Amino acid sequence: MKMKMPVMLHVARALLSLKLVILVYSMVQLQIKIREADAKFMYLDAHSESLYYAFGAAEASIYIALIPALLAVIFISCKMYKTSLIIVILGLLQVFSSKEVLSILIYIFAVVTILLHRPSQKYLRRQSSNTKTT
Repeated sequence: MKMKMPVMLHVARALLSLKLVILVYSMVQLQIKIREADAKFMYLDAHSESLYYAFGAAEASIYIALIPALLAVIFISCKMYKTSLIIVILGLLQVFSSKEVLSILIYIFAVVTILLHRPSQKYLRRQSSNTKTT
């Protein structure tokens, strides 16, 4: 019998996916700004190093926020309970340090859904249909 993904887990995965889309959009916008700055300030050797450092720091912060959200979506989709929970908690700790209120709420919702919502627990803990039990 194939079990459908519970609605609450769908919502948590969708919110994390929305966060991914926003982060990827931010990354694209940052790359456009880097190209524009490179064209404008190419002749300024003294200032270009600090400019690239600032862009590099912004890009690194986006990658740090992107990785836990991406892994959480992947592991929820793969029905891995413990790994999903660990990644979502790590993502929650990461967004606590960045003080992004909306991201904190998204991760708290995902943790509560995985830990307390009984259908989501059953769905994530069940074995895949490819494994046959005797």
